[in-house]
Amino acid sequence: LAHLSTFLNVFTGFLGPVAAFVIWLVYKDDSPTVAGHALKSVFYQVAWLSVIFIGWTITFALMAVLVGFLLVPVMAVVTLAPFVQASYEAYLAYRGDGRRYL
Repeated sequence: LAHLSTFLNVFTGFLGPVAAFVIWLVYKDDSPTVAGHALKSVFYQVAWLSVIFIGWTITFALMAVLVGFLLVPVMAVVTLAPFVQASYEAYLAYRGDGRRYL
């Protein structure tokens, strides 16, 4: 669930890392595996949200000189990438495989 909390960002913009952090708080003493996945998810989501925010800010700023319009498709892919990766990580966690984000 911590990995899938990334999808909360679609509706709220920022509650995905908060939900993963709450999962970490609940399971940090009970299950080191779940806590580890939750903490990875928190850091992963914060990093991606930062990259997406900075990328869209630069894209909109460059639209004044028309170069930003070329970056819109790139930023669309960058915006969707964390959801694909988080889904894959959730699948691997479900199977019991632990690995790091790319």
